[in-house]
Amino acid sequence: MRSLNYVLAGGEALKASLVTQLDAVWQGTLINLYGPTEATIDSCSFVATPQAAQDIIAIGRPLDNVRTYVLNDGLAVCPVGGAGELYIAGDCLARGYFNRAALTAERFVPNPFDSQGSRLYRSGDSVRYRAEGVLDYIGRLDHQLKLRGLRIELGEIEARLGELEAVREAVVLAQEVAQGTQLVAYVVAHGTDTSGLPERIKAQLAEVLPAYMVPSQIMLLSALPLMPNGKLDRKALPLPDAVHAGAAFSAPQGELEQRIAQIWQDVLKREQVGRQDNFFELGGDSIISIQVVSRARQAGIDFTPRSCSNTRPSKAWPVLRGRARLRRGSTKGRSAVSWRCCRSSRCFSSLPSPTVITGTSRYCCSRASTWKPPRWSRRWLRWSITTTRCA
Repeated sequence: MRSLNYVLAGGEALKASLVTQLDAVWQGTLINLYGPTEATIDSCSFVATPQAAQDIIAIGRPLDNVRTYVLNDGLAVCPVGGAGELYIAGDCLARGYFNRAALTAERFVPNPFDSQGSRLYRSGDSVRYRAEGVLDYIGRLDHQLKLRGLRIELGEIEARLGELEAVREAVVLAQEVAQGTQLVAYVVAHGTDTSGLPERIKAQLAEVLPAYMVPSQIMLLSALPLMPNGKLDRKALPLPDAVHAGAAFSAPQGELEQRIAQIWQDVLKREQVGRQDNFFELGGDSIISIQVVSRARQAGIDFTPRSCSNTRPSKAWPVLRGRARLRRGSTKGRSAVSWRCCRSSRCFSSLPSPTVITGTSRYCCSRASTWKPPRWSRRWLRWSITTTRCA
């Protein structure tokens, strides 16, 4: 990273702890960018330093041709230090939402500070001004949040859960666990037969929601905790780790499982990982699966991120045990390619494993000395072959 001078961070709130970690290994300039899509992505910027007093780094000052206002419910300006909603104006604003006039009118409102008929965009973010004119980000005013750069509406997930026959009540929260922020659904089920219910709920949600909005964990409760006034007591909801602590532990068996379990423990920051544990329920996701694969290859174990993603709804180890292999021996100067079955009916599960392909071209199978794939398969191979440069 020595040749890297600038890093631009955006998409979600930047935590001070992350800035401190980066500063310990890199001495360049980190710039925190803020802006919704409706305001052409970036509206504010701030040079982040590890000396920040807040847990969340400030979003700074508006860019050129952008104006920002901190207003209350009556569109009056909030005093310095007072929390309010962030409104954005300027040349950066979009025209509106395509074929959604009602939503456009709700989010893009007339600008009371301009007599030329301009508009303000209501960001839905709670902010406050410092005395020096820097904007501090506080959080969302509604149940909307950003997770790994993707905008998520918790109310929409709860509505989809409420449509399921097996669900009587449900609430979805973004919980902080050792691996980061996860979506957790707390569900009160109809009836007493809840065997396999979390897996069925995930499968049903996956049919109507994008993958990033499907909760990582479904936690079944006998009833949602309530405060004396009848409102939901969100602080009384159990953390995901508390539930897993009481689950039965089944130790990994054999050299391969033990080595994979150690990798999972290191990446997922778990004290122990059992052979029946689910990668996603332990806090894994598609990004973390890439880290697992990288660690595994360094340890001489070959499998793909798909091997982790196909472990749903549970029982990850039998799948991984069938797909992973320990790399032994040497094929110096060649690329060892592990062929594994996928869901496609035209997969190459009948090929020997591993098949060795000569040459150094990136996924170039036309130079294969052992086997040459048909033309239609080239694109499939690009995504399905796991190549590892052997020592």
